[in-house]
Amino acid sequence: MASVTENATNELEKEFDDSRAITKKKIVICTSFGGENFGTGLQAAALCDYLRGKGYDVYILGKFHPIAYMLMHPSIGLEYLKQKFSYTISTFRKRKEKISTVKLEKRKRITRFYSENFKMMNITSTSQLKRLFQEKVIFITGSDQVWNPNFYSGRKLLDFTYHSGVKKFSYASSIGVAEIPKRLQKKYKKYLGDFDSLSVREKTGAIYLQKLLGKPVQTVLDPTLLFSADQWDLYADKAQKQDYDIKKPYIFCYFVGERTDYWLFVEKIKAATGHEVYVAKMHEGEEDVKGIHLLRDCSHYEFVYFIKNCDIICTDSFHATAFSINYGKEFYVLKRFKDNDEKSQNQRIYDILSDFDLSDRYIENENKFVRTQICNYEDVHLKLEEQRLKADEFIMSNLEAK
Repeated sequence: MASVTENATNELEKEFDDSRAITKKKIVICTSFGGENFGTGLQAAALCDYLRGKGYDVYILGKFHPIAYMLMHPSIGLEYLKQKFSYTISTFRKRKEKISTVKLEKRKRITRFYSENFKMMNITSTSQLKRLFQEKVIFITGSDQVWNPNFYSGRKLLDFTYHSGVKKFSYASSIGVAEIPKRLQKKYKKYLGDFDSLSVREKTGAIYLQKLLGKPVQTVLDPTLLFSADQWDLYADKAQKQDYDIKKPYIFCYFVGERTDYWLFVEKIKAATGHEVYVAKMHEGEEDVKGIHLLRDCSHYEFVYFIKNCDIICTDSFHATAFSINYGKEFYVLKRFKDNDEKSQNQRIYDILSDFDLSDRYIENENKFVRTQICNYEDVHLKLEEQRLKADEFIMSNLEAK
């Protein structure tokens, strides 16, 4: 995964040109965006696309290593050096190894997705950062699990903007877990307390953070839900459709976790419906699953295409769930974590299903399959439209605030 991110980033990098005339107000988004996780890439692309539609010049924060920041955070400086060393070694190895045609095609497609949807901002010096502050650039963090304490990143708390006076807010950020560990609570209070405005993706996260921080936290839609299915069709249209000649109804599977129990349930859906099963490959173990069609070369475009055109979706992914709701699909969400696992991310699934009265789509026991084809999507999509208006109001009130 790292290789795809590095290749995409290398191709995308556009160094900030201080001499370039500023025609639009700049926004820099600090979020997760790289790699082969389709949801991560699509949520970042959606937020960029949405803000561009408002007339802003939108960047994703790429490399960030001003010397002063590195000196203040020696662990980050050390990690940066490790990554550089690791990347050099992996690049050397790749020159020697033979990469399959399929893997090369997947990398090519994913790189295309990143190059078409992101403009990078690499901040490599303290003076450059100060100039951005002087230009009154707006900083946004989110969406996705940017505040998950299991992957703590001060940068995603925008710690480098602390007391800088720049405008900054979060959009649909997620802590991903039930609570912040005590050892990190002081940092979260300090840096999030400095934000102009806060919004998160899950209502349970909003309740928790309001109590922790003592300031308002709104709940807003994930960026992928800011657009209707018709708007996402523009992404699906960019898929390499000619490679897939699927004329019969099919089940589409996308699993971020790797649990063998998933396949028990998939087999039951297949037996009950007679549909073929197509799986967007995420894990090497999926090569050993019998009776499926493994999609080895999917990019984010193909991911949207397969959801749009499938008959049934089976997943453990938050974003595959969000797209299923947006497209009004029959879908089933499998349980990725045990609820007592301290790293459990189940709550975000519970919340989105509860928000749209679709909790019956959640599967606790993979040994049973009871088909539920009817979803009241008319009410769901009315609620989506209401929440889009609320999200737009939140975004615009922050962008236009003095």
